[in-house]
Amino acid sequence: MRKNSLLVLIATVLLWQSMAKSISASSNQDFDKILSTSWQAYKRQFIQADGRVIDWTNNKITTSEGQSYALLRAVWMNDRQTFDTTLKWTYENLRARGDNLFSWKWGLNSTTQKWEVLDKSAASDADQDIALALLLAYRRWHQREMLAQARAIIADIWNAEIVEINGQPYLVAGDWAKSMPAPALNPSYFAPYAYRLFAEIAPERDWNGLIDSSYRVLEESTKLSNVNLPPDWCSINRETGAIEPIQLNGEVSGDYSYDAWRAMWRVSLDAIWYDEPRAKNFIKRAKFIFDFWRKHEHLAEAFTKDGAVRSDVESIAALGVHLPAFSIIDKKTAKRIYEERLLASYRRLGERGFWGNPNDYYGQNWAWFGIALYAGALNRF
Repeated sequence: MRKNSLLVLIATVLLWQSMAKSISASSNQDFDKILSTSWQAYKRQFIQADGRVIDWTNNKITTSEGQSYALLRAVWMNDRQTFDTTLKWTYENLRARGDNLFSWKWGLNSTTQKWEVLDKSAASDADQDIALALLLAYRRWHQREMLAQARAIIADIWNAEIVEINGQPYLVAGDWAKSMPAPALNPSYFAPYAYRLFAEIAPERDWNGLIDSSYRVLEESTKLSNVNLPPDWCSINRETGAIEPIQLNGEVSGDYSYDAWRAMWRVSLDAIWYDEPRAKNFIKRAKFIFDFWRKHEHLAEAFTKDGAVRSDVESIAALGVHLPAFSIIDKKTAKRIYEERLLASYRRLGERGFWGNPNDYYGQNWAWFGIALYAGALNRF
């Protein structure tokens, strides 16, 4: 009798294990299908045949940011053709500065009526992401030219977009910020996971110092907020290294919104790839965001430094960037956000490869990046 009961128990356990594996495989297949379908849809909607990424909602401009997102997605999707055409357009049209960095804005010049670079300034987030895309592409496709290109960009990032204060290197928001009395910083630009990879091909630079300073700024910048959220923008005092508020367009910038959200995704990637404890602590300190969701079952688009809602719209981009952070501290809530918000939005549009507004370039990218990281689909190769 006991023997029969034991056999039944063993059979039941094996059945449940088999079902769990089947469910897991089915879930992975669902993620793969969504990521692939949405990438194909994104290419049709936003990427010209020549490799230019178009922001339809912003005067059809192209940015170094947009090109960098397409390059990262192409390498993660193993789409060599799109990677090559996007990279070619980027080099031919945004390399207008005389160095290896990229002009951030390209579009129609209203004076000359020519499509050309509108602002030669570089944006350090895009420069880093392009370098990372090239390095990942080299690791995936083994073309040495990609490695050489990544090294050249990394060298000029260090030359043009890093300041040293009290012996510590800090990433500023772009080459334009380096000469400011109090250099502008954007906490959502810090990419410690990329610095770890850059250290492998440019070991002569102090990448560990840059990782440390990035986490220092992230932590100190949250102290400018009464609810421990990083601001879209801040500055660093050249004398003391203190992280301070910054004035943009005549107003002190302290909101947690369109820019600052991305810090959550970048820090989550470092936590997932490298098990970085500072990343996990940063996410835990953003308790306000997680409590807001639990209370309202809704994620506002923008908050002031005091935690007041500045824009109550629920943004697809905001949901995407926060999804991996939720998965690190509250997997059950992350699952709900994915299923009830992101997946539901995807299905409402007939599973054609879009979330929310199909013309929202920013939203389509960050929904994809968030789901891809949540699904464990982003590799270092």
